[in-house]
Amino acid sequence: RLLQRLPDVAVAARPSFAKSWLAREAADLDAAVRAGWADEAVAALALTDAAALFSHGSRAEVPVVGMVETPSGRVAISGQIDRLAITADAVLFADIKTNRPPPQRVEDVSRIYRRQLALYRALLAGLYPDRPVRGFLLWTDGPRLMEVPAGLLDAALMPA
Repeated sequence: RLLQRLPDVAVAARPSFAKSWLAREAADLDAAVRAGWADEAVAALALTDAAALFSHGSRAEVPVVGMVETPSGRVAISGQIDRLAITADAVLFADIKTNRPPPQRVEDVSRIYRRQLALYRALLAGLYPDRPVRGFLLWTDGPRLMEVPAGLLDAALMPA
């Protein structure tokens, strides 16, 4: 939830906002844990390659519902996209993950995560057929933004 709120806060004010917000919303946690979470959230928003996902006009926690055709047949989707940015050139979306440690290579990302992104990508591609749809994982541990290439997403929709 902190990553939903921080994009609307001035960059210079983000560290103090994050610490204050966590002190209110997660007062039961150890102060060192809260400080670590605040630092991670601020660092995630500072990632240059994630700027579009947190830019003005991007959205957080976007509910999605629909049907998608896959090589295995039709699949019903009901989920929530953590970050979505619609630009003139592309549709960008990200799922935020807190795995510790996160995989270093995109090929080592869990098939479940790849399938989740693949289904979201297929649904968004039907809504925005005029531009490419790119899926990312934002690992808070690091933090690091990892694009999952179209080929891996396509493969995630194939029968296991």
